[in-house]
Amino acid sequence: MKKVRVGLVALLVLLGGLSAVAQHGMPPNPFLVRPARGVDDLVKQVQDEPVVMSRYCRHFQLSPEALVEMLQGLKMGRLAEDKSYEVFNVPAKTGEIRSRVLHLRKGERVLVDAAGNPVILLICGNPMTRIDTTDAGAIAVEVTGLAATKPFDFRAPADDVVRQITVNEPGMPIAPDVAFATPPNPGEGISVTSESEAPFLAPIAFLPTVLLGLNAGGGGGNPIPEPATMISLGAGVALLAARAKRRRR
Repeated sequence: MKKVRVGLVALLVLLGGLSAVAQHGMPPNPFLVRPARGVDDLVKQVQDEPVVMSRYCRHFQLSPEALVEMLQGLKMGRLAEDKSYEVFNVPAKTGEIRSRVLHLRKGERVLVDAAGNPVILLICGNPMTRIDTTDAGAIAVEVTGLAATKPFDFRAPADDVVRQITVNEPGMPIAPDVAFATPPNPGEGISVTSESEAPFLAPIAFLPTVLLGLNAGGGGGNPIPEPATMISLGAGVALLAARAKRRRR
């Protein structure tokens, strides 16, 4: 009897699930809460249903504004051939995003990006791709309508909507505190001393030293130069004076 009751409960649960699927026309674990007829209908549901917004933001790792902009850039399309795709789903009870490989038939309605790649399975809104598998830490979504979207860091936890990264630009280097010499004004230069009017006086300044040196080897007392020495010195002074006069002329 107990086994019969368990079997009846399981049957009722299964019938209830099939009824819900038939009512909404969606497979199990959809991202949407009701079917979408196109891009505009899907975008409106994302904006009106916080749970749907949260699912897409966590999967695509985008802010709400960037997500809406990305979805608005998608277009209606159909699969060109029978092919197996990785399709993501989210159980309503756990909210955990997971994936399964489904074999989809040719002609299945999907939302595609500008390059024609399928992005969302329209019947349930489940994503068919992800943008956080790149090796780069931050990328921009390559779909139409997302040119103004800034990159996001996909290394953050998937449970949180990733915040935009603020990059501080390097500042200008600080100039060293060095004092520089001011160049002289035009007309100001190094002053040049003109030639002496009496150049012959320069040798005369050395005469006392010469006179003292001539008698350096003698004994004490005041040195007295000899007459021959005085005559020689006088002749030298006269010669220097004559040369100075000729230069002035």
